[in-house]
Amino acid sequence: MKQRFLFTLLMAVVMMAMSPQRMWALSGNGTADSPYTISSEADLQKFANIVNGTNGEKRNTAACAKLMTNITLSGAWTPMGTSSNAYTGTFDGNGKTISGLSITATAANAGLFGCVNGATIKNFTLAGTLSSGYDNTGSVVGYAKGSSTIQDIVSSVNITMTAVKSHLGGIAGNIENSTSVLGCTYTGTLDVGESKDSNGGIVGFANANCSGKIQYCFCSGTIKTTASTPVMGGILGYTNDESNNFGGVQDCYSCATLTYGGSNANYVNAIVGRIRAHATTTINNTYLSGTATRACNTDGPSIPTSNKDITITLTVATFEDLVCGTITQSYINPTSTTPTQLKAVVNPKFGFEFSHWKSGSTDQTRILPLTAGIYDKAYFDRRQYTTEVFTNNANYGQVLIDGGLAKDYQKRTSYYMASLTLSAFPKPGYHFQKWSDGSTDRIHEI
Repeated sequence: MKQRFLFTLLMAVVMMAMSPQRMWALSGNGTADSPYTISSEADLQKFANIVNGTNGEKRNTAACAKLMTNITLSGAWTPMGTSSNAYTGTFDGNGKTISGLSITATAANAGLFGCVNGATIKNFTLAGTLSSGYDNTGSVVGYAKGSSTIQDIVSSVNITMTAVKSHLGGIAGNIENSTSVLGCTYTGTLDVGESKDSNGGIVGFANANCSGKIQYCFCSGTIKTTASTPVMGGILGYTNDESNNFGGVQDCYSCATLTYGGSNANYVNAIVGRIRAHATTTINNTYLSGTATRACNTDGPSIPTSNKDITITLTVATFEDLVCGTITQSYINPTSTTPTQLKAVVNPKFGFEFSHWKSGSTDQTRILPLTAGIYDKAYFDRRQYTTEVFTNNANYGQVLIDGGLAKDYQKRTSYYMASLTLSAFPKPGYHFQKWSDGSTDRIHEI
């Protein structure tokens, strides 16, 4: 695979004065195709003001943004989006970190985002503290509805409840409609005080009309309450799946520490605290350890024997902290309450290809008997890619890839996921305009 980059060098340079107000404008248009680029704490605060319509900004709840660097917050944070003006755009963390989050909630729906509807919140790490005395509290999103997606977020935010409330989660407090939470991790402490209803390491409450799912999530945090009869789960606190549409909890792992004030642990469980008796919620391919010994409560739907009595641990190897792929797991006879076989399919991510299982098998798709514990890991090889960079005219300037001497043309073979820095060097009388991928940064990282 080849990537080609081209820049154009112009002879004329037009200098334009920029008003002070324009100097403070965010880069980008705030659309899905041209999101605001966030490069500082001031940028992120300005984006929040745009979403909330505060500090003189015209409200735009559909504004889209992309983090360009790690952000450290230094002041109190006001959640983005409210129940009456929910956030509906896309916020792409771009693999960056937001630290120093400090929230003292003054209303329901507390988190980095308060209330979202049909939004996409994805791909960042979050650290800080959140104090709330209100329902629907989660470090990333307090209340998510519509077709929202919360994906690939790692949170270590410590959450403290100051009043007895409901729907409290490490990532999201309350989800409904077709909202899904995918590939998220919670490692912090969720201290709900005396609160006893719907407390979860990833999600507190999946509402009765929720048709989304919780998948590929992990919780290693601590969830604690002083209540004697709590409803708490390492992944999901409580689901009231009246419509039987909930996609359930799939491919999740909890080693959370769950502590409570009494001896009634019927709704204290490693995966789901409570599933209403009339619900048919799916709990598939989960793995549990930690302080809770059951996946979910016993008055819920029938859970396949393989989930109760057989530990299934299928993992993927990582390379320099990069996840190389996923494993899709399904029962061969899903209509049975006691399936006898598991189908495991390795799905490499772009830039990687499946190599072998730790056990020695080279089969990318395997059928495994559910007769004993299953422990295995999939390994991958990286693919190589070639990057070529050249100028549109050698008389205008030269290019450089990761050091060395600037030339009219350079070629570099590297592994996918490796970072390369491209530099453009205009000759006297010319200036850099852009790369062929649209970037206007003279020094461009790919």
